[in-house]
Amino acid sequence: MIGLNNLDMEFDIYNVGNRVMNTYVYHTSAGYIMIDTGYEHRFREVEKKLNKLGIAFSQIKYVFLTHAHDDHAGFLQELLSKYSNIRVIISDKSMPRLLKGQNAFIGGCSGFVSLVFCKFMGLIGRGSHLFPAIEKQYVDRFIELSPQNIDSIENLLQGKILFTPGHTSDSISLKLGNIIFCGNAAMNGFPSMKRITIWIEDKKAFQSSWNVLLADMTGGGDKMIHIAICDDETCMSDTIRKMVSDFFGMKNTEITIVQFSSGEELLSYEKSIDILFLDIQMKDIDGMETARMLRKRKFEGFLIFITILKEMVFQCFEVQAYDYLVKPIEERYFIKTMERLYASIQNASEANLLVRRGYESRIISLQDIVFGEIIDRKVYLHLTSSEVIDFYDRIEHLEQQLDQRFFRCHRSYLINLKYLKSYKKGIAYMEGGKEIPVSRLRSKEFSSVILQYMKSM
Repeated sequence: MIGLNNLDMEFDIYNVGNRVMNTYVYHTSAGYIMIDTGYEHRFREVEKKLNKLGIAFSQIKYVFLTHAHDDHAGFLQELLSKYSNIRVIISDKSMPRLLKGQNAFIGGCSGFVSLVFCKFMGLIGRGSHLFPAIEKQYVDRFIELSPQNIDSIENLLQGKILFTPGHTSDSISLKLGNIIFCGNAAMNGFPSMKRITIWIEDKKAFQSSWNVLLADMTGGGDKMIHIAICDDETCMSDTIRKMVSDFFGMKNTEITIVQFSSGEELLSYEKSIDILFLDIQMKDIDGMETARMLRKRKFEGFLIFITILKEMVFQCFEVQAYDYLVKPIEERYFIKTMERLYASIQNASEANLLVRRGYESRIISLQDIVFGEIIDRKVYLHLTSSEVIDFYDRIEHLEQQLDQRFFRCHRSYLINLKYLKSYKKGIAYMEGGKEIPVSRLRSKEFSSVILQYMKSM
C-alpha cells in the first residue's frame, strides 16, 4: 500500500493481515470489500481479526485481487467454497493462473538479495509457490475487468483502478482517496530493496507502472492526449471512437476526442492534436492531400491512416504516417498499433546527442538532425534549423549513438528517416531539398528498413 501518511479519512480501512502479508478490508454501500487474501494457511487468522472488528466473512461482498500469486490468492478457493455471496474482481489475465494454482515463473529476481532469498526459499521447500487452484464451478463468480465494465466496477469499489503490470502481467491496483493498494507493484521490508519487489516478470512494464503510481500519488496523472478522427463515414468514425476510448480507458489515460467528416473541416480546426486517425478516401480533399497540408503547417502529431487499399503504404510514408489500418478495422491489428504508439508516447523523453568540439560541448536533440555526413574525418550534422554542426569523429561511432530512426544509407551518410520524403533510383530525397545517395549494397535493406520504421518508430 502507498500513501498511508496521507490517509484519507473518507474510508475506514482495516489491515487484517500481518507483517509478512497485508490483507485490507473497507466498507462501501455495496458491503465490505477485501483486498487480497494472503497465504493459504491464513484463513483462520484473518477470520479472527475480522471478528474482533465486528465483521464476519459473510459480510464480505467482493474481493479485489491485485494479482494471482500464492501470497495474495492463497485462501481464495476456501473463501469461495464457504461463502456463496462473495465475488472476485480480477484482471482479464488472472484466470489461467488461478485455475492452475501456481505462480507463473516468468521473468526473474529483481536483484542479488532477492535471488539469494528465492534460493533459500527453494532449499526449505517453499520454492514451488503453489496455492489451492480455483475449481471451475466457481469461475462464474469472477468479474474480469474490461473496457465495458470498468466504470461500473470503479463506482462499486468507490475508487480508481490502475493497471500496473510488471511484477506480474495481471497486476492491478486500487486507489482509494490518497491511498493506492498496489499488490507487489511496490514492496516494503526484506528482501525488498528501495521498495522494488522481489520478482519482476517484465522490467519495462514494471518501470512504466511505477510512473503510473507516482503520477497518481503526486496528482500529476498522465498528460491529456488530444485525439482527432476524420472520416466521412459516420459509422466508421464512431467505431474508431469507441475503440480508442476503450483502449485508453484500460491505460488509465485521459483523452479528448473530436470527430470531423471532411478534410476541409479538419484543416479549419485550430486546437492541438496528438493523434490523428485520417481516412484516405474522402470526397473533395482526400486524406493524403489533407495530410500534406497539415505537415506543411508543422503538424507533429501521430498520424494513422484509415484505408481500404494496402497499396497506399508508400504514399503514407511520404507524410510521415505512424501506421495505417485497413478497413474494416480488426481489433487485434488496432490494439497492436495502439500498443506501439502508446509505448512511443510513454518513452517520449527526449533523446539527445552530446557533441564535443575541443573544450566546448553541446547537446543536440536527435529529432533536430536531418542527416549527417562525413568529409575528411569530420562529421557534419545538418539540422532542421538549417544550421550545420561539424566535429571530429568516426561515422561508425556516431551511428552507435543514434536510434532506430536513423539509417546509414551510404558509407558517408546517415539519414533521419523522419525527414525522408521519397526514395527513387538510389536517391533519398530529404526535407529541405537535399538529395542523399543510397549505395547499391544498402538499397535492398533500405527498402525494408523504410517499412520497418513505419512499424516501430
